[in-house]
Amino acid sequence: RAVNRACQMAGGLDPQQDINGFYWSLRTAAQLPIWAEAAGEWSAGQSEESLLAERHHIQWSGLPPFVAGIQRLVAAVKELRKNTGLGRQLIHGCHGPAGQSQAVCLLKSEGAG
Repeated sequence: RAVNRACQMAGGLDPQQDINGFYWSLRTAAQLPIWAEAAGEWSAGQSEESLLAERHHIQWSGLPPFVAGIQRLVAAVKELRKNTGLGRQLIHGCHGPAGQSQAVCLLKSEGAG
């Protein structure tokens, strides 16, 4: 729901078409398909290898709550500064044993349309 709300607040973006990169912070590998499917970026019918495509940047962490999300935010900002044509990037952070708390940030590079 956090991804969907962020996309709505940004003007009704479609995650599959309008977001060029995803910066996920995960505690376990099992979370990636769940979060990506909930974001509309992946479906169970697709191969799991597609989740490891270049547009998915993953931070595996056991860090304190939201620190991994902040690390992903910093990584996305650095990448956008190096390459202004990257378009929109979605940054995700979560905590809680079942991911009860979610934080999502959308960034857009200045050179993106």
